[in-house]
This record gives sequence, structure tokens and C-alpha cells, in this order.
Amino acid sequence: MSITNQITCPSSCGSFLPVVTSDYCDPQIEFGEISKVFVMGYDGSDLANWELLSDWTSRLDQTDVADIDKIRTLTVSGDQPLPEKEILEISDNRKVSTPSSFTLNIDIDDVTDEIYEFSRTMECNTRVKIWYTAGNFIFGGNEGIIADIDLGYMIERGQKVPQKTTGTIKWDAAHSPARGANPFV
Repeated sequence: MSITNQITCPSSCGSFLPVVTSDYCDPQIEFGEISKVFVMGYDGSDLANWELLSDWTSRLDQTDVADIDKIRTLTVSGDQPLPEKEILEISDNRKVSTPSSFTLNIDIDDVTDEIYEFSRTMECNTRVKIWYTAGNFIFGGNEGIIADIDLGYMIERGQKVPQKTTGTIKWDAAHSPARGANPFV
């Protein structure tokens, strides 16, 4: 079951609490890091249903450069720290939150020529749409997340240390991205 991008916030000074469920004897625990990042051009079309594998299969393509709706798959090792935001005090001692700044930290240890050139292209400050997976979940909704990717090629000291592409994916948003069932598991 997915959670949509649209969050209902109170329209007045009142507050409400959404439904919460948990099972003390059988908690739902998820393990795992970010393992895939899907990247599409900023002006590509939204997915029809991001939780259906069939919606992805016609769009995933590593080589088509003519079709703006094609989506590249990056196999990564990544994490998502807590987003950064500020609480501002405004008139009459009221408080408001700034949009949150989200960051994914990723490493790509497959050092093909194509991934190296992809990394170099991302140095052009290219804005993209992304989705990402971690375990049983996919994040991003039908429309994806409009983000900026900053990647670089890293060579560390040591004869047994693998070279890799490493970097960040960043975006600002009022809320965390939509989360749904990962159609690839």
C-alpha cells in the first residue's frame, strides 16, 4: 500500500493525529540500504502507476538517448540521513518550518565507461527526476522526485581499495517523498 505525496495538514491552529498501527508481538521492521536509484530527465513524463512492474519495464533503458521518457537504473550503496530544516519564529511568537532539505549519499562501485561518462554529465548541474529503492519499498510517487545529482570519481590510496563513483542526490520538499511497495522485489 502506498502513501500518496499529498499530506493533509491542519488549516487552522488546531491539530489532529493520523491513524497509527503497530503490533507489539509482530512489529514490521525493514532492513537494508538504498540499492537502486532510477534516473530520468527532468522533463520526462510521469509514470502511470509506479507500484506496477509493467509500468517500469517499458521505460527502463540504459542506452536510448532520444526518448526523454526512458529511465536509467543505477545500482548503488546508499543511505538517507534525516532531512535538514529550520523552525523560524515569526510575528506573534508563531513558528513555521522551512522546507526540508533531503540528501541521498550514494556510491557506485561498478566503474564502466558509461557510468563514468554519466557521472561527468551530472557535473553539468543537470536537474533530473529520481526514484529509489530500499528493501521492500520504493520512494518517489508517479511523478518522481525533482532532484540535483552531484557525482565524482574517487580513487583512494591502497592496492586493494576499489575505485568508485560517489556523490549526493539533493532536493527540497515540504514532506518526505511518497513510499510504496517496491515492484522489483
